[in-house]
Amino acid sequence: MPYLAIHRCWILPILSICCVLGLQPILCAQVEEEQAVETPGQRIRNPEDTFRIEKPDYAEYFLALEKPGFVKRLRFYETERLDFKLKKESHWQKSLLVDIRKDYFVSDDFARIYFEDIKSVRIRRDSWFLNQGSILLPIAGLGYFLMDTLNPANRFEGEPVITNRNITLSGSLLMGGLLCQIFKTQRYRMGKWKYLKAIQKF
Repeated sequence: MPYLAIHRCWILPILSICCVLGLQPILCAQVEEEQAVETPGQRIRNPEDTFRIEKPDYAEYFLALEKPGFVKRLRFYETERLDFKLKKESHWQKSLLVDIRKDYFVSDDFARIYFEDIKSVRIRRDSWFLNQGSILLPIAGLGYFLMDTLNPANRFEGEPVITNRNITLSGSLLMGGLLCQIFKTQRYRMGKWKYLKAIQKF
């Protein structure tokens, strides 16, 4: 009987130890799960926060060329064409603005052109005088040169003579047409004072 009593006294402590050892992995897993949920970096977001973070950009933009001068901003809208040159490229590209986003625009070949990759932009001025002068002035200069040279009154011993007046007037007309052609297009090199950005429409 004493032997049995001694063993009965050890039964409860042994069972308690076994229960603690058996429940310890479960309790540890539960504590780790609670800590993982409460960790700020792993905390489950509010559905409203998730919607706000992952919301697509449905805003409408127009493209603006910021530059110094009297007209400080040139605007470009979708379906308009833009002449530009990319960095590390020597040729100009003329692309239709299919879609304008915050940091890039989509060209007519569905390529994303980021603003930071554009080196230069070329603008064609819609001026009637420049457009007509670049064509008509060279034609007028060439015509005056031929008419004055073939004029019988300017012949010497039957041979046509090119006078100084002919050279001056025809050269001035040709030079005027060349200047109109130069000023008809304006090139802007992107940098600190000249840059492209998208502005949201309201």
